Amino acid sequence: SLTPVSTPMPILMPGPLEMLGLLNTVLGLVLAAAPFVTLLLTAWVVGRSAERGASFAGLPRAAIADLTMPVFIAALAAARIVQILPAWRSVVANPLDLLRFTGAGQLSPLGGTLGACLGFLVFTRRYGLPLVRTVDLYGLVLPLGFAVYDGGCLVRGDCYGRVAPAPFGIIFPGFELPHYPVGLYAAALALILYAGLIVFAQRHPAPGYVAAAAVTGLAGSSALLSPFRLAVSPTLLDGQQMMIVALALTVLLISQAAWLWKALRLSQQFRPVDKDAC
Repeated sequence: SLTPVSTPMPILMPGPLEMLGLLNTVLGLVLAAAPFVTLLLTAWVVGRSAERGASFAGLPRAAIADLTMPVFIAALAAARIVQILPAWRSVVANPLDLLRFTGAGQLSPLGGTLGACLGFLVFTRRYGLPLVRTVDLYGLVLPLGFAVYDGGCLVRGDCYGRVAPAPFGIIFPGFELPHYPVGLYAAALALILYAGLIVFAQRHPAPGYVAAAAVTGLAGSSALLSPFRLAVSPTLLDGQQMMIVALALTVLLISQAAWLWKALRLSQQFRPVDKDAC
């Protein structure tokens, strides 16, 4: 009887067109994940910077290391929820749309601020941290996180603003004329603000001042760049930015009142005794 000879299966290698299609698919996935990756990178930079500055603020480093991620998740969830509230009927019909939190217009700055405030209230109490001093620490390093996120606009592809005259613009893919790289401008302003906050914090201001200055400075820089963006608000500060500034000033006033009350109580406790009255 004849023994059949087994023929090895040929190894099929993808051709140039298939390799190009695979490369385009991988590149598309990377670009789609870029907003989420830059958000995570921003949270990591803020957390690590706050952890390294904990000793300067007189806070336990281990507790600060555990605080960043819960506050970030609370801010992210609140930012998405506030953004979808006007279209809640559509979200009820398509509940998975709630998870689409990356991309332009998917997160509310005001919601993120409120979520972060709520997260700080809950988790600083849980970890036994003083609220205002902890907020000051994160306010100090927050512009550094904004610089990282805004600098990632080149990866996300959302750097460009209005058409710019030479030499202030960049010719981005898909455009024939140069446009203002607004994201890079925002990153530069955030780094300048970060440097200024370090100098300000070394003067040991009253509790709450560093955080209020950080939030107000970030909102002000955003308003300063608004004329260069594609979608310009009719006013210098849009409604959400004005509410964030108002919230920062409220924190400033409350912390200043608490600081003055504590100083008055200490002055009464250590009031010198009048020898003539004795």
